[in-house]
Amino acid sequence: MKGKTLIVACSLMVVACSPSPKDVAKNFVEAVAHNQYDKAEEYVTDTGKAMIEMARQMGQPLNNGRVPKKIEVVEEKVNGDFAVVKISVDGRIETLNLVKEDGEWKVHMRK
Repeated sequence: MKGKTLIVACSLMVVACSPSPKDVAKNFVEAVAHNQYDKAEEYVTDTGKAMIEMARQMGQPLNNGRVPKKIEVVEEKVNGDFAVVKISVDGRIETLNLVKEDGEWKVHMRK
């Protein structure tokens, strides 16, 4: 019985320590802002990885040549395994859709 309790407690700690949708979205935007292709790929679904890889191969910067001064989460809405996060990038609002894959939140980029 003690073994089962320990397993449940450890599982809850892992879930509690997993980044929230707003954390993932902000980390992704910061990676893009600094043209960190590998880091940005950590936060996206497979479709997003393909898009980032294409940009890398074409030599295109992820940040369109601009590094923002201020990035902050404005709003987070979670509905089961889907989330929408609004982020202010230098005052311009960006909306990111996220999905939960294998227990982790990922930014879902569309072509």
